[in-house]
Order: sequence, then C-alpha cells, then structure tokens
Amino acid sequence: MANLALLQSPSQNSNRSFKKINAQPKPKRGGKGKMSYHLRIVLYRPQAPENVGLILRTAKSLGAKEVIAFVNPEWLRNPKIHKRIKQVSTGVGNDLLTLRPQEEFEKFLETHKDHLIAIEKTEGIESLPITDIHHHLTHLSEINLLFGNEGRGIPKKYLKDLKVFHIPYDYPNSLNLSHSVAITLWELYRSNLP
Repeated sequence: MANLALLQSPSQNSNRSFKKINAQPKPKRGGKGKMSYHLRIVLYRPQAPENVGLILRTAKSLGAKEVIAFVNPEWLRNPKIHKRIKQVSTGVGNDLLTLRPQEEFEKFLETHKDHLIAIEKTEGIESLPITDIHHHLTHLSEINLLFGNEGRGIPKKYLKDLKVFHIPYDYPNSLNLSHSVAITLWELYRSNLP
C-alpha cells in the first residue's frame, strides 16, 4: 500500500502506518440539519495516472474524504507514476489518495459491501440512472463509490451483489474515468449528500 503524501521510495515507506480504512465512521450533523457522510471514491485497476490525478482534484472540490485505487503492483513501485499523479493533481494534497495492490480488492469488497455503490454501465447488469442515487444513500453514514478501469470497467462477478447505477449517455464507448467520477460527485453534491 502506498500513500502519495509520502513520495519517498517504496523502501522508505514500508515502515510507515496508513489510515485504517475498515473503520466505520459515525454520522455527524452537517449544516441545516443534514447528515454528513464519509464519502470515499474506490477505483478498480485504473490504467492512467492522469485520470487518478484529475479524480483527486474533483474529489477534493466536491467533498470526498478519500480516494482508494486498487492498482497493478507496478504502480506501487514506480516513482514516475507517483510523480505523474502529483503533477496532474496540481494544488491538491495527495493525502486523499491511498494506492493498494489489486489483490486486496476482494477483501475490501467483503468488508464494505453494505456501503459500496458501483457506477457502471454493463450489459446484463441491472442498474438505475445516476440521477436516482440520492434516494438510495440517505440512510448511510459511509458511502463508497466504486468505478472500474477505463478499458474493461468493473468485472461482472463483483457487481452481482452491489447496488449499481449508470450514467445515461448515447456515446457507444464508455466515458472517461475521471469524467464519470466528476458527474457522479456532482450529482451527489447537487443533492446535498457529501
């Protein structure tokens, strides 16, 4: 696991402790009697470091507390990837981001299944439009929004037990990952959820 707030070499990071992501936060009262949520963006095997950097900027601006990216182990060892993410996320502290090896994703899925919402448009998987998402989140104190990678999305085997929403669009290919995150966060922000 790598935290980009600590951009030393991986060997220097090996003895550092990181935030415990399994903790269940308690809901807090926000302004005007609204609930405050712990909003986390979860990325499954992103392919482009630039997208991760752009997601960090959007997440910080629209109320997300954390971004976790389950990545190819090469990302954990490659300082060029860390540098590229930092360059693109200009002005945003990378303390929001935690990189984790993709092998840890299934354990995360088991632990957070009740608070995990997938954003995916996949044939054969029932999903609701993103504009309805706020109706399904009002009872949660923790919200984890799961996004798949740019090429293949989220594997169907992970979607079968999750609540799935999609972004309606007519373009035949998928939307860019950073754009999908931005649209979803804007919908939550517009609904006063984060």
